[in-house]
Amino acid sequence: MPRPDLNDIFNRALLAHRAGQLDIAASLYREVLMHDKKQFAPLHLLGVIEGQRGNLAEGIRQISKALRLDPKSPEAYLNLGRMQGEADDLGNAEKSLRKSISLNPNNALAYGNLAAVYRRMKRYEEAKTAADQALRIDPNEWMALINRGNVLLALNLLDDAKADYERAATLHPSAPEAWIGLGDISCKNRDIKAALDHIQKALTLAPKSAEARLLQARLLEMRHLYEEALIAIEQALAAAPDLVDADILRSRILFTTKRYSETIPILERIIRSNPETVGIKGQLFVSKMMTCNWDRYEKDRLACVRAIEENPAHITPYDSVIVTQAPAQHLACAVEHTKRGFPKIETVWPGPLYAHEKIRIGYVSPDFREHAVGHIIAGLFGHHDKRHFELYGFSTAADESALRARIKSTFDHFIDIGSMTHEQAAQCIRDHEIDILIDLAGHTVHSGLNAMTFKPCPVQVTWLGFPGSTGAPFMDYIIADPTVIPPEHEPFYTEKIVRLPDTYQPNDDDLKVAESPSRQAEGLPASGLVFCCFNNTFKITPEVFDIWMRLLDQVASSVLWLFEANATAKANLQKEATRRGISPERLVFAPLADYATYLARTQLADLFLDNNYWNGHSTASDALRCGVPVITCQGTSFASRVASSLLRAIEMPELITTSLEDYEALALKLARDPALLAATKAKLARNRLTAPLFDTARFTRHLEAAYVTMYERAQRGEPPASFSVEALPSNI
Repeated sequence: MPRPDLNDIFNRALLAHRAGQLDIAASLYREVLMHDKKQFAPLHLLGVIEGQRGNLAEGIRQISKALRLDPKSPEAYLNLGRMQGEADDLGNAEKSLRKSISLNPNNALAYGNLAAVYRRMKRYEEAKTAADQALRIDPNEWMALINRGNVLLALNLLDDAKADYERAATLHPSAPEAWIGLGDISCKNRDIKAALDHIQKALTLAPKSAEARLLQARLLEMRHLYEEALIAIEQALAAAPDLVDADILRSRILFTTKRYSETIPILERIIRSNPETVGIKGQLFVSKMMTCNWDRYEKDRLACVRAIEENPAHITPYDSVIVTQAPAQHLACAVEHTKRGFPKIETVWPGPLYAHEKIRIGYVSPDFREHAVGHIIAGLFGHHDKRHFELYGFSTAADESALRARIKSTFDHFIDIGSMTHEQAAQCIRDHEIDILIDLAGHTVHSGLNAMTFKPCPVQVTWLGFPGSTGAPFMDYIIADPTVIPPEHEPFYTEKIVRLPDTYQPNDDDLKVAESPSRQAEGLPASGLVFCCFNNTFKITPEVFDIWMRLLDQVASSVLWLFEANATAKANLQKEATRRGISPERLVFAPLADYATYLARTQLADLFLDNNYWNGHSTASDALRCGVPVITCQGTSFASRVASSLLRAIEMPELITTSLEDYEALALKLARDPALLAATKAKLARNRLTAPLFDTARFTRHLEAAYVTMYERAQRGEPPASFSVEALPSNI
């Protein structure tokens, strides 16, 4: 039988391969190899087909065999490195691509793929160098543009990344990766319209693309369409079951919607498979704290502390406050988060300074609405001296509440920037020529920090919404007081410290508390002492709960009244009480209620028992307003010193302790001595009318004095510097 023409078979295989007829091509390549096993080209291309089919291990095996026949093929090393990269074998992918480049230094594709590998290894500078080299060789290599865009995006160089994606889209409009990159940038900039357009283009080109579906889910999350976002995530995971970013987003949405029990196993799975994932360890710890799941509390907490020491990116600034009281660690997390989370851009305010008749004060907040911050700050705006200050409110989130309407009416100008891109919001602030801009949210949801990254005005300040440093070089000051940031803690803030004389926290002296309901109406026993803590459940630590249970054991007929945050937390707290020998019936849970109802029922409590890592902030001042003494244990972090600040401002420092032993002893002493407790309540009632805590006008004058000092320093061309505001007499 005559030997078949192997060249003819191979050429027919090539034609079929180029036409996308992979089965036919593979069959023909195998026919060639059946007659001659040492043919490099069909073996190599058979491996390429396996890779195209997603059979990466087999593709790698076939190409490796081919390279033993021809170890000097740059194309084979290129394809091998590309597949190894897809298989997450990044170390070998780097070696293969480097070998390809050594054999063909002008191989733009190899440099482009190497850039992608380095990016996934988080070796960003090497990734950018490789992409730059690919584009020097071939300026029209669209995949290298996309790879460089991905690197620039990871470095938060959004404008540069956008330019690369746009050029790639022009060169190769059918590349979904370019539209995905542009959509990602639009999402980061909150440009909803552009993001919708880009994502739709990507999905039209690649309807099964996991990356496109994931980006669609992110956009739906931004629009608060959480169920739709979860569906898009399932579609992404159907296409790529191991896509860790999809699980990260799913866990975040479940956390946001308070489905903590569903969040925890997802986070545990992410940590097992990708232990270096940014922010996940802290999120897992906080998810457990939200449900009072303390089975591994100290191990989990210490693991988070170690994670911060190894790499502060592991824990977000907000979560760090729950994990540790060490302000140095809080700062490290904030600085790292700021580096990663905020783009490197040009400022929109290059100067000069303004010279308005009145100092223009801008407040940026998501909480000009029914929110704890909204309640404590609402009275402040109406007390501002409008003869000397012109007030601008920049709102990043909204509701239709009466509180929002009240707050809005107290501003000279009120602008909703929540639907703007971050740059548009910054430009809007710049256009209003604000002299001093105050962020009221810090590292919390819907923060104005993204707009403030653009430095839209001369002086930028953070205050109130987040208990710690922003870690941001574009913020000039943080407003505090001598208690929450003592002098020895100044090194743990990137901002200069402005200390108000009493407390950093404002309060509304116009707020009236309605008559309290009956104990029976709130599920409380007719008699017996009522301990309470209405802080969120994530603030409850096992060591403090131990104390609470010992107090119940030692004070007959007493109960502990807690906020019912979620059903799982309630069940876990009841279980923990039983473990400590206390009947779960002695825990009474108060459901979520409107603010007026919450204040009215708070009056039924006898003693507010504070938390240690994260004190009651607005809840502590609410308790004091309602005549309920607050017992706190002053810690070392901003968040753990707020209740002490409030107690000093209401002139009741005797309720401040500095150890959990003293905290427990003081609570027991007051609970066992009705006369002492009555005297403490009477003093609190008197001080509420005379002490600085609820003197809103006086607080506002102090705050305005701080603004004047900031403004005058800027006008003189002096850099920000820490200072303290001199105290005015009460009731000014």
